[in-house]
Amino acid sequence: MKKLQSDEAQTKTNSLVYEKLKSVDTKDMNVNDLWNTFKTTVTLTDSMKEACGTKKQGGPTRKLTAWWNEEIKEVIQTKKKLFKKQQIQTQNLFADDQALFSPDKDTLQEHINQLNRQGEAHGMRINIKKTEAITISRNETTTAFNIEGNALLNATEFKYLGSIFTKDGRIDREIEVRCQKANSISYQLAPLLKHESIPIATKAKLINSIFLTTLTYQCQTWPLTQGLKNKLVSCEMRCLRKAVNKRRRDKIRN
Repeated sequence: MKKLQSDEAQTKTNSLVYEKLKSVDTKDMNVNDLWNTFKTTVTLTDSMKEACGTKKQGGPTRKLTAWWNEEIKEVIQTKKKLFKKQQIQTQNLFADDQALFSPDKDTLQEHINQLNRQGEAHGMRINIKKTEAITISRNETTTAFNIEGNALLNATEFKYLGSIFTKDGRIDREIEVRCQKANSISYQLAPLLKHESIPIATKAKLINSIFLTTLTYQCQTWPLTQGLKNKLVSCEMRCLRKAVNKRRRDKIRN
């Protein structure tokens, strides 16, 4: 068993890593591919184990690397903390709209205070008039939040990244808005959908690429009830009838 600080162990480790790198074709790799290859193929940890050996500890089968000690562990943890802190600060430098979530009031208020302090450290201030708070609960509850003593407006709903959040946690309002936007798209496409010279296949592509993507935006997160499903189907059928120039009351044989 050798210490990593010894010249012999470092030389052997470098030699093992170099030999493994020689067998990898890195000509057409980008930075991410190179890093992934280094982690999976070169396996720096295995090279260190091979160069330094292992020592038994805590039982006949449990082994620890000779170079892993409390000093190295502390340095790595410190670097991780600094990296996370720098990452948060860098993200805030390019921040536009942000949403903070928390299951309890005190934690969310602390997040707001931290965001405010980081913004001030870089010469930025949070616009109180444009900042809103919402308490999502099935019960009628309102929670007060503030920034430096200035109370934030309690909203009943707000839009973030194209989705609407309501204080009762339901998606009825979101489905309603989705249907309204999809109907608007349908009316705009009506001259094309009703045109007899345009093939059905072309109309289907228009519907799939424009209408349905608007109607089902972020639908993967929707907890749908049967009533909400019926609303979506009704909205879709309204658009499809335009494509075939039919009305709801028309009778069509099978």
